[in-house]
Amino acid sequence: MSSVKVRKENRVLHVPEGQVDKFLKQGYDQIDQAGKIVKRATGGRMVTLQEFNKLVDENERLKKQIELSKLSGDELKAKLDEKKIAYATNDSKESLIAKIIEGDK
Repeated sequence: MSSVKVRKENRVLHVPEGQVDKFLKQGYDQIDQAGKIVKRATGGRMVTLQEFNKLVDENERLKKQIELSKLSGDELKAKLDEKKIAYATNDSKESLIAKIIEGDK
C-alpha cells in the first residue's frame, strides 16, 4: 500500500492511502509532492467569525460582479447615471463595474 502526504498547518505526514479520509475529517489537506492541495479537509477546522464574514462579503461582491458583467456598457453607464456616479466615456466595462460595486458600499 502506498502512502499519501497530508498537511495541517505546518505539520506534514505520510499516511496510508486507506486512512486519507480519516485525516481529511481531522482537518488535514491531502497534498502532492510539490505541496499543492489535492483534496481539502472535510472537517476538524474552525474559522473565526471575522474570516467567515470576509468570505461572505467577497462572495457577495463576486456574485454582483458576475451579474453586472452580463450587462452592456450602455446599461452599466445607465446604472451609474441613476446612482449619480461619475465616469469617463472611455472607461472600460471592468472599470464601470468596479465603480458600481464601489458605489454600493
